[in-house]
Amino acid sequence: MLVLKNQTKYRILFEDYRSIMNYLPYTNYISIYQDSNEIVITDFENYDITKGTIENSTINTTNLFLWSSVYIKIYRSMMLLLQPMENLIGTYTIHLQNSINGSNLRFMNGRTSEGLIDYLIVRIFYKNQTYDSFNIHVFPALTKQIYKISLEEYVTAVQTISLQVLYSIIALEFIVNGTNAQFLIDNIVIGNN
Repeated sequence: MLVLKNQTKYRILFEDYRSIMNYLPYTNYISIYQDSNEIVITDFENYDITKGTIENSTINTTNLFLWSSVYIKIYRSMMLLLQPMENLIGTYTIHLQNSINGSNLRFMNGRTSEGLIDYLIVRIFYKNQTYDSFNIHVFPALTKQIYKISLEEYVTAVQTISLQVLYSIIALEFIVNGTNAQFLIDNIVIGNN
């Protein structure tokens, strides 16, 4: 709150850069946001990605060629890596034993240099048996020149996405589609603003 000088209306500027796109130059932006008042659904820091951080949550997957926990050095964090089977739609679904209340769902996402798909779909399932679906643009890995020679390397670019939550959440699903597309997901939390 010191950064915001108790003006909570400015929090959205840090949560999601898209809220002020009209005022920003046209370029790529990377934003990462954390709040001390979050409920962590899963952060992938344990090596068993079949379990969420919340006790008794369960994970279901369909049509995934690859789903694993990988260490991303630049962020010093374990992240979930998802890759669908060729020409199929892959899903990674987290089911909660008890519903969670909050005003927004936040998570970090990015993708590796492989694949051409630049979006994923996120579905939030509510206790009242309705759901919301969001198309999320995912930044490709960035390239950087090494020592001013022609050799390039890829740097993973992740950003924090914030989605509005309307009701109590009971499950959420990440849907990926594309040949060899690899997505990274981390720090899935429910926030209260």
